[in-house]
Amino acid sequence: MVVEEHSLEDAQQPETVVHALLLPFPALTHLVPLVQLAKKLAASAKLHQCGCKFVFTTIVSYHIASEAGAWVSGADDGETDFSLRTIAVPDGISSSSSRGQMSTMIQACLNMKPPTLRFVSDLVHSSPRLSVVIGDVFVPWAADLANSFDLRLFSVYTPSASSGCVLMHAPSLVSQKIIPFQDSKQEEFVECPGAPPLLPRDFPPSMLVQDVSHPRLQYALNLFSCLQSTGGLILNTCFRLEANAVTEFQARCPTYTVGPLFLPLGGVKDQKSSNWKENEGSRASDCLAWLDTQAASSVIYVSFGTLAEFSHEQIRELAWGLEMSHQPFLWVIHKSFLSGMFSDVLPQGFSERVKDRCFLTPWAPQLEVLTHRSIGGFFTHCGWNSILENITLSGVPMLCWPDKAEQGMNARLIVDVWKLGIPFKVSKECDISRDEVQAAVKNLMLGEGVQEMRRIGGELKQVVQEAVKEGGSSLVGLKDLVLNMKNKNSE
Repeated sequence: MVVEEHSLEDAQQPETVVHALLLPFPALTHLVPLVQLAKKLAASAKLHQCGCKFVFTTIVSYHIASEAGAWVSGADDGETDFSLRTIAVPDGISSSSSRGQMSTMIQACLNMKPPTLRFVSDLVHSSPRLSVVIGDVFVPWAADLANSFDLRLFSVYTPSASSGCVLMHAPSLVSQKIIPFQDSKQEEFVECPGAPPLLPRDFPPSMLVQDVSHPRLQYALNLFSCLQSTGGLILNTCFRLEANAVTEFQARCPTYTVGPLFLPLGGVKDQKSSNWKENEGSRASDCLAWLDTQAASSVIYVSFGTLAEFSHEQIRELAWGLEMSHQPFLWVIHKSFLSGMFSDVLPQGFSERVKDRCFLTPWAPQLEVLTHRSIGGFFTHCGWNSILENITLSGVPMLCWPDKAEQGMNARLIVDVWKLGIPFKVSKECDISRDEVQAAVKNLMLGEGVQEMRRIGGELKQVVQEAVKEGGSSLVGLKDLVLNMKNKNSE
């Protein structure tokens, strides 16, 4: 009888409403994972009957709001309890500025602090009252904001946990006089606990400057100071994928592995790339229809993200190398490289010569592409979102050409730790030749190690799929995070 009475009391208890503020760094690649996290928190609270529901507010810059479309409109993927309000604030950066430059985005982030403070002063008196801040690690003032309004802070690091370990240990590398590197081309490996051994050129550009007082290095040195005040660090990974890195963070603060964030709470299903624009629907259909005509595991998917920077000469050498490889290829050449037609940047007669084994497009539905039976390899910039999508949905071998940010560190994880890929180059600033491209593509698709890489890819895919099942590490981490936020809310 006592148990029955207790159950009745629990059922009658009002549901706790957790109002959480999302603070993403002002880049779409940072906003999207935070919105994905918010959806999963809301869905987990409902699925596990945690006695709470979430409402979210996100503050973004005017420029990101205009780019983000459905990501910040409040639209969702069928989770009816998901509520997101968007507040757009100025970031002080002119529309003519090069917004892909890290220094520009850092300044935009810093400029957003004053207008954000003004809005938060209203949100803490709203109903339901704001109680939790979910702050991107790359927003260095998130902890100050939370402290100023007596809000609970949870920090999110959406790139690889291994790269986060490198950033966390950056102050120690400076104090040991390892940074600044005397020569970024030196061939001596640097050890960072939780991360694979790295050469200087693998480090992010902010850690390759020669002046310790450089603003970008100072920004990097302070990123993980948030661990001193955060209620928990949220990582977009699975424990078994990056166990050494996760363990390193767990020694410093409560740590939740909840990735991959792009997956819905139900785990791996038929995935569809989100938020197709109207003019992209037919292009996506054409792309997938072309893949249907290709042999199994024969196509190399070539895509370097939306921010990679190439010279026209590099694009032409890539084109020649892909043609000379005689492999079918699907090549995404982002619109930022085009001044009209593909022919403007490609070798003369290229499209005609490769028309039977090539599909060129400025955009492709990546999730559907990676799961297609004809894809046998991925020529990638090593962005963490692309890596997670590949190992979760396909596990095909990767040809690594890291460009910026943490991508060099991610490439080490792929090549040296997982052994799921081979290196091509480091930095898009380097010279390449068509012969190098041809050799690398043929090695990835037809080399002696390809079958072993595909076997490893299958194992990594299984690791992720186990983590997102009921009882898996990512699903358990998400539920624990929900309960922690609920409890903090009621203190």
